Amino acid sequence: MFILFIITSFFITCLTWHNMDNSRFHCWPSNASSILTETLAQHGYNCKGVDVNWIQPPPKQVTQDVPFNVSYSIDLSSEFFDWAIYQLPKPLYKLSNQTMNSSQAWYHWCTTHESTVDPTDPRIESDACIWHINIHACTLGRTVPYCGPWIPPSGEIYHSLALAGPSARVYESTVIIPVFGIIEIIAHFKIGIEDWIHIALVSSNIQVSRKAICGDQYCDLNYENCSNCPIDCGKCPLKPIHIGLITTGCGLFISLFIGFFLYFKIQEQRLLWDPSWIIDVKEVQPFRSQYSISLTSLNDVKKTNISRQTSETNLSITTNFSNISCTQQIFCLAGYLRHTCVAIRKYKHKHFQLTRHVREQVRLVRTFNHNNICKFMGASLFPNEVIIYMEYMPKGSLRDVLQNDKIPITWAFRFSFAIDILNGLSYIHSRHLIHGRLNSSNCVVDQRLTIKITDYGLDDLRFNHISVNSYVQSIEAYKRVYYAPELISINELKLTSPIDIYSFGIILNEIATRSEPFGDDDIESIMKIGYRPKIAKMTHDINNDNEEDFCPLPSSYIRVIKQCIMENSYDRPTCKDIEKSLKKMYPLQMSPIDLIFKKMSLYQTSLEQAVQLRTYELEQEKHKSENLLYS
Repeated sequence: MFILFIITSFFITCLTWHNMDNSRFHCWPSNASSILTETLAQHGYNCKGVDVNWIQPPPKQVTQDVPFNVSYSIDLSSEFFDWAIYQLPKPLYKLSNQTMNSSQAWYHWCTTHESTVDPTDPRIESDACIWHINIHACTLGRTVPYCGPWIPPSGEIYHSLALAGPSARVYESTVIIPVFGIIEIIAHFKIGIEDWIHIALVSSNIQVSRKAICGDQYCDLNYENCSNCPIDCGKCPLKPIHIGLITTGCGLFISLFIGFFLYFKIQEQRLLWDPSWIIDVKEVQPFRSQYSISLTSLNDVKKTNISRQTSETNLSITTNFSNISCTQQIFCLAGYLRHTCVAIRKYKHKHFQLTRHVREQVRLVRTFNHNNICKFMGASLFPNEVIIYMEYMPKGSLRDVLQNDKIPITWAFRFSFAIDILNGLSYIHSRHLIHGRLNSSNCVVDQRLTIKITDYGLDDLRFNHISVNSYVQSIEAYKRVYYAPELISINELKLTSPIDIYSFGIILNEIATRSEPFGDDDIESIMKIGYRPKIAKMTHDINNDNEEDFCPLPSSYIRVIKQCIMENSYDRPTCKDIEKSLKKMYPLQMSPIDLIFKKMSLYQTSLEQAVQLRTYELEQEKHKSENLLYS
């Protein structure tokens, strides 16, 4: 019942406009408003002689804020003027004794007179027959049942620009509706001079669709799509050609990736199974000369009373082979392999087997290529012995250089040595390898006084699966100083980078003192668990005025050593941290050769100045002699 009442009420509301005195237009008095809505017909004064028509009616569906045009006509016959002058209580036109003395005169004036006054000027009311012509648009709802010639209570009314003109003419207006929903449009006219009335021509309701506003989170399918508004409607699906191109590109990329992956895998496998690193011992020509232990090694033996294996000690060998590119002083067991000097290391095995794991270790070190790393040249394999050939360095080890008092080493050289070792160690760590045996003896020096690290990797070739702890317990006492405490105290410890950092800290201390890292300590002290070498005091010699012989920042240098040999491995710095600290102490990083050239340049300049001074003194003495001779 309630639903029937609602439908009936809505139906009556919709038909209210058409239940008036005519169905196309209506007339209202001048005081009509949203409260006084009665038409003239309801007051008994039906409009006569009025013909109002839509020439171009409003479309049934428009879009919000999109302009559209309408045209309409109004024709006032002579009957209208008879009605407007003689039948209304308040005549619209006044008869005068001059020109406008009849309804026909007003009819003629209304159909022929063209006003020259602007429609917005108040004088237009007396200068035009129809002095207000425009379009009204009202939003229909419960409070506004139909659109009339007034402002509704809500204030929502939209109208076009006002026009003015004579009767019997077609007028055109441009309409813009800024809202959406059900809208009713009327053509509104104001007619009369003494008094005036409203005439409204109604149209059928129109549907105003919502304007497509990109970015309002609403996709209007009539005006918006993925191409002109992807924010609201989403991104457009790819066109078939684009899908094809992308698919082809991805396919090519994946194919190339797989191809490169397979290529490198094949190369790795080739390198893994490549036997070219296995050297026939007959290819190696040993130096046939008399071996004699160097002076440095003899002093070491006398000082420390520590026996060393001949193959691991630094030897001085005199050779007369002019066809070999090695220097005449040989610091280790060396030989000649394929026109290249190599250092020879021999390792005993109970029963050596060439396993895949050994090949993987060899493959890794064969890929090493760094200025501070000695190259692996190959190996000779026997059931009970493995001989490893490494790149030979003619200047011996860092230990030899440091303990040779005849070689002057300024702190510029020492910092250069430390940075070289650090760079090589950082490279080894970057290749996921830990040296584990770093000391000053396997830091060797080339012709340009550049430090290179040797004896890295190849654990299975060197020790045949001996545990790290067992190896440390078996090495010489002087080398044991370089090993971190956790290597000595913990069984089956996995090698980590802090172990190499500890060894580097001992080498830094050795570089500072230019002596053995254990100083004057005896073997018993060195072999004790928890032994720590004494850190250099680095005091200045008051008898030495050469600033280059002193560390620029001794306290900072000692602090770096202490950090490197911390008891807890997690407290030790990384290679990058140490490099930053060393560069702060000595920012002018120069290679040893550059330092030598710099010193030679300074010496040359000083020598030239001395020669110029001596030449000047000689000329002065010559002038004195000539003066004495001829005086």
